[in-house]
Amino acid sequence: MNVPATAGTAGAARSAPLAVLHVGMSKCGSSALQTVLSLQPELTPADSGMPAARYVVLPKDGALVTGEEIGGIARRVPCGYAISARAHDLDAMGCARIALLRRELARTAGDGARLVLSNEGWAQEYAEFTTGRFLERLELDCTVLIYVRPQVEWCNAAWWQWGAWTGLELPRWVERQHERMQWSRVVEGWRCVPGVRDVHVRLLPPGIVEDFCATVGVASPGEVVANRSLPGVVLRVFQRHRRLRPGAHDSDIEFAIARHLELPRSRTPWVMPQEVVERVIASCHESNLELLAQLDPEQRERMRADAAWWDAAHFAPRRLLPWQSRPPVPQDVDQLAAVALEAVHRLDARCRELEHALARERNRPWWRRWFAPAGAVAQEAGNDGAPG
Repeated sequence: MNVPATAGTAGAARSAPLAVLHVGMSKCGSSALQTVLSLQPELTPADSGMPAARYVVLPKDGALVTGEEIGGIARRVPCGYAISARAHDLDAMGCARIALLRRELARTAGDGARLVLSNEGWAQEYAEFTTGRFLERLELDCTVLIYVRPQVEWCNAAWWQWGAWTGLELPRWVERQHERMQWSRVVEGWRCVPGVRDVHVRLLPPGIVEDFCATVGVASPGEVVANRSLPGVVLRVFQRHRRLRPGAHDSDIEFAIARHLELPRSRTPWVMPQEVVERVIASCHESNLELLAQLDPEQRERMRADAAWWDAAHFAPRRLLPWQSRPPVPQDVDQLAAVALEAVHRLDARCRELEHALARERNRPWWRRWFAPAGAVAQEAGNDGAPG
């Protein structure tokens, strides 16, 4: 994809800021990409012929979030990244708020940088963006970027993200996803959104950050591991103890576990029965044929050659596990308990270190606290070692 390097509409009094909208899909590497963008929002051009790119966040309330403030938010929230508001939040904004954001977006892009905005939930919200005319009201000239993966693989990943915690049986839950899985309709829907100049579709690659940066024409800051799928032993504990994962969107605990428990890498349990796989392949076949035509030639050939899009037999060799809750396996639970106890030990040492640093800070004369350089407290805590 060649994102336009200049903006403007014929007859317009001034150019609209160029923007790249990453809209998903969900379970297609969004967390890894958003983590990198949040911690390094300034993206340098890959060559002198392209402008820089700058990640910005449209919040539910308040001013446009830019620069180091994005990283500050990312470090405070459980998921570790900052993303823009959903469509219903944008729709609730009054004219004065939209006008403020419009001015801030124009000012942030004043040096010619392209703006990058992201929310994987936007993929399914093209109708709201169309009726609300958000991009047009914000006076953005947008290119939309969508990542997709084979629907059967998406279903298995999405089941463990949302479906397993809804109370529905897996076949019924997958059936309810039928409309959401028609990727070609999502692409076509975004092409009709006012303010969108073009829509580009990419097959989910092994490294989404590198692919995104190459597509946009900026230097890659490197990959990160974010929202890594938890091993089956943890997911099964969630199933047996639903207070840990009470609802489809109560996922903060997953980020905490992934951040602090040194768990072995393992695949998410494969729970898609073959008859369900066959129904998904059949129900998405026509849409996938349309999706082929929406891809560039190189991506089209990759999709055509990937049996995961077309053939249920491709998934038959995978070891099928039950989607229902299972009794604990003592050896697995014992290993998980050991890892959790190690994490408690590490976190306890860190908490005591921080408590000691805070106590020292409270006891310092006010004038020393006022003039202490940034980071001095944390540095002193590290130099003092573990407090007694």
